[in-house]
Amino acid sequence: MYKARTGNKITVSELSDLTGISKSVLDSMSSRKGYNATLDKVEIICKTLGVRIEELLELDDD
Repeated sequence: MYKARTGNKITVSELSDLTGISKSVLDSMSSRKGYNATLDKVEIICKTLGVRIEELLELDDD
C-alpha cells in the first residue's frame, strides 16, 4: 500500500517501528476497505513518510 500510494518503499514492520503504530493496525488500515483510521494515526504515518494526507488516502464516492 505505502509504496503504491506514496512512492516510499517501506515494509509494515519498518513503518510500525518508525511510528509506534502496531503492525496489526497498519495491516488493517491498508487492507480493510472501510477501516476507520483515526486522524492522529494518519497524521503520524504522513509525517513519517513525508507525504500529504491526500497522497496517502483515497476517498470513496459513496
